[in-house]
Amino acid sequence: MDIFTPVQSTAWPASIKARPDHPLKPVGISADIGQRPTGPLQTNKFYNNLLLHNQDLPVYILPYSVSWTNGRGPSNCWGLTVSYATPDQRTFGPTTGPCNHSGHPSSYFYSPPIQQSLVLDAAELNHQTALTVENPTDMSVMLSLRPGSPMAPPAIQFPLVQGQGFVTGLYTGARPILRSAQAVLSMQDGGYSRLKQYMRRYVLQMNDGATWLVYATPRPGTAPLDLYHAGQSVLEARGGFHGSIQVARVLNTAQGWGMYDATAGVFAMGVRLTGNAEPGSQVGTYTFAFNKGDVTGGDPAFALSPLLMFALPHHLASFDGRTRAAVQYSVAMETPVKGTARAVVADAWTMAEPELPVSMGFLPWDPRTRQTAGAAGLSPAVRGMVAEVARQELAQDMDAQSDLESAYFAGKALAKFALVVLCAADLLDDKRAAADGLARLKASFARFAENRQKHPWVYEATWGGLVSSAAYTTGDPMADFGNSYYNDHHFHYGYYVLAGAIIAHLDRAWLPANAPFVDLLVRDYANASSRDVQFPVFRSFDWYHGHSWASGVFPSMDGKNQESSSEDAMAVYAIKMWGRVKGDAPMEARGNLMLRVLARSLQTYYYYSPGQTELPAAFAGNQVGGIMFENKIDHTTFFGGDPELIHGIHMLPLLPCSPLCRPPAYVMQEWHDTFSDGRADRVQGGWRGVLYGNLATASPNTAFEWFSQPYFRGDMLDQGASRTWYLCYAAVLAGG
Repeated sequence: MDIFTPVQSTAWPASIKARPDHPLKPVGISADIGQRPTGPLQTNKFYNNLLLHNQDLPVYILPYSVSWTNGRGPSNCWGLTVSYATPDQRTFGPTTGPCNHSGHPSSYFYSPPIQQSLVLDAAELNHQTALTVENPTDMSVMLSLRPGSPMAPPAIQFPLVQGQGFVTGLYTGARPILRSAQAVLSMQDGGYSRLKQYMRRYVLQMNDGATWLVYATPRPGTAPLDLYHAGQSVLEARGGFHGSIQVARVLNTAQGWGMYDATAGVFAMGVRLTGNAEPGSQVGTYTFAFNKGDVTGGDPAFALSPLLMFALPHHLASFDGRTRAAVQYSVAMETPVKGTARAVVADAWTMAEPELPVSMGFLPWDPRTRQTAGAAGLSPAVRGMVAEVARQELAQDMDAQSDLESAYFAGKALAKFALVVLCAADLLDDKRAAADGLARLKASFARFAENRQKHPWVYEATWGGLVSSAAYTTGDPMADFGNSYYNDHHFHYGYYVLAGAIIAHLDRAWLPANAPFVDLLVRDYANASSRDVQFPVFRSFDWYHGHSWASGVFPSMDGKNQESSSEDAMAVYAIKMWGRVKGDAPMEARGNLMLRVLARSLQTYYYYSPGQTELPAAFAGNQVGGIMFENKIDHTTFFGGDPELIHGIHMLPLLPCSPLCRPPAYVMQEWHDTFSDGRADRVQGGWRGVLYGNLATASPNTAFEWFSQPYFRGDMLDQGASRTWYLCYAAVLAGG
């Protein structure tokens, strides 16, 4: 079954109006210059810096980063800077907290975001150069440098695809210039020997010890590239060039350059993402089929050449046999924060996930049995005690707690009460409390389905998405965490999708009238098909990285970022469960696969168990990343640096999917190193409840005992958490 299909939506909600404007206009892409795509624009992807501000901040394509030089020194030109940072160039922050099993870890680390290792430039480019963006998709983009104006023909074009093994410049008659911040000590002209017809290789030795390969392939019938040393750090062509120039950093010259020779001349232009999972099957696959290009017009030697791409560690761990055979394990390049990337010589990759969480439902899920646990084991005493807690929490004013300025906090409140109602109905057998709570929950949810909240949503057509009107009315781009500027959409909307899924699970009659609204939220942050022309494909989830990015249309030197990995999981879990209740089999299967990919990615890059090798040892002792950027990991949060905040933001909300992403052994080690021996009990406010709720995954009896204490205080709960759900979760995993 093809799982990347459009959301099976029935209608557009009448309450959601469209408007043609947005406070921030994209740069370098507009109808005026004929570059406006036919569909909506991506807002949370690796290349968004090209659409924002001065367009000259880095794009992290891994293992390289690129940035428009835009007159910046030391080369002072207008070409494209190619950067590669080695591990010894990383900067580490001061140590954090007490010593644990890994010593005193550093508080952050990052690589130099821009260093002019090589610049692909042209004599025609100057201060009037315009950068335009064409063919933006969820996994690729074309960057063009146009001399004089955005309407001029491009001097150089650069196809950008995550993981590309070469940085490729496509020249259309401009005279190439290669520059560097380093001195070029030597340029060895490899000529044409052993290479594809007409293709030429140059070997550059730099004064920082780096070796770079330069491959030039002319278009048929045009002159080959003829470079000469024009200065200490400058190589110039003697004339205009029609063809491709590709550059690659070689780290281990002892292994020879045969792989680079064999794959040079071809380049990735895009990616076709496909996926398959049969209903009920625990096995799912997804494939990156790369769109391959070259400048020869069909020369068989190039058409048959495979692509050189780089895979991240979580890809390698899930490659099928055919793809694994194409991995060049001896060719490794470090990435800024995603460990060691390995070369893969193939036109397509297939990743297989053999343990999809198809059995996971609304009730707590046991990672030991891989089954959703039920109420059968709950003793009458436990059921009675928790039912009393549920009745007290359901007596709270749902309407007041969800009638807020913030879509995020309102969504958290709705999801919290939905889980309490679920417990009353499916675990505690309190039908009366469940029915009353469900009726009031539906009334509170209706405010948002009917778009009557304090800052109504609008569909804005500039970028193409559903946004809060908060920034329109307040003038503050960061209103409601920047929702109007596409920050955190999967966090915000995932809570509503989860609440809607629970309501529909408990009352099927509610589904038809409300499905269009919930579908709209899913389409905004997780549209799975380009056939849906109103929303970009996978706004939040990055299939190359295996997790989502939360930051929207804000420029950033360190690239995209995401703080709460657990809310990422919540948003994906919500998709899975919404697909289940509405009978959308591809959506449910897609959610299962995304959850499994996400769990693998988070356990590789966000959560650090002893023996973790992909992150620097000087940082991995923190056990959890904090804020993940494309070029930096900072062991902090955007709202404080206390341990309960840094760890807790990766724990909430506690859901059936939590043990899949945060295995019990990891949870227990984290507790032992950071929160045991009374440290959790010194935490103030709702974060204490978050810590003990998380502990229920590894030690459910301990957590149940803490939440069932007779003088439990409500201020020990996060505003998006309930004592009822924590007690039910712990009791079920403890076996009753």
